[in-house]
Amino acid sequence: MVAVLSMMIIVLIVSGMVFLHKRFLRVIVCDNNEGAHELSGQFKAGVSSALLPNPKGVHTYRIMISNGKARLNLCSYNPDGATWSLPPNNNRQAHFDLDIGGTYTYEITIGDSFGENDRLELVNTNPRQTIRFSYVLD
Repeated sequence: MVAVLSMMIIVLIVSGMVFLHKRFLRVIVCDNNEGAHELSGQFKAGVSSALLPNPKGVHTYRIMISNGKARLNLCSYNPDGATWSLPPNNNRQAHFDLDIGGTYTYEITIGDSFGENDRLELVNTNPRQTIRFSYVLD
């Protein structure tokens, strides 16, 4: 087992598997079926993206943006590098743009790739403006 501390990220390498401690990631991990959060601008200190709950199956996500713009990204797991960098399989839409003051409802299928569920990440696309959003997973 090897532990590496670099730029506030803890990486544990155990038998070839990489684990990042989610406390040190610059992302909000949303574990509940509903919630409200703020995302900092891309060039500001703070967190500029959030991982929404991703249980496998077909789900309805309702996302409310109170100010600013955001992008919702659906990504599949890529074992080359152990990241969620592949587009979703079966020709599913990978990106959804959300504009100022809107409420958006999407029916999204969360699949899996190489044994890992797809990830649904909401990203603040503004360089400096903080945005507020809330979500409900049905």
